[in-house]
Amino acid sequence: YLGKLLFLLFLFTINMILYELCFYVGVNFFLAIGTAPVGSYFFLFQLFLLSNLFLYLLHIPIAFRFGSSISVLLGISGTILAGYFENAIGDKIWPIIPWEWGVRFLENYFVVSSTPVFPGIIALIMMTSMVLILSLFWFSRWEGNVIQE
Repeated sequence: YLGKLLFLLFLFTINMILYELCFYVGVNFFLAIGTAPVGSYFFLFQLFLLSNLFLYLLHIPIAFRFGSSISVLLGISGTILAGYFENAIGDKIWPIIPWEWGVRFLENYFVVSSTPVFPGIIALIMMTSMVLILSLFWFSRWEGNVIQE
């Protein structure tokens, strides 16, 4: 389980590095717009890694237990919820919606929103820890896909 999780996090790291590198090159060289310093890209990488860690921890056991189609359905549903709660409707409930964490933390970092992020940080730590412990426990007892005769 940890090998699969670390491999997914490695792929996520490569994805974010390529994304941020392309964004930096495109904005600074093609558009000639000075953006944030390079150090802020490292902070954004950490922010997205921590806010998406819960989603990786959630989707791996769901994909193994119920199949990848249910995991994809959950991801689509979460993305729709994140879009729906992006406005004032979600200002109170966003800490319990993991798909909303990265967006809200990013808004707070760029001072676009005045919504406090402390409840979201507490929810992120608690929910991520809980799902990590439960998934480690579940995978330690899992025997693979068993075909019943």
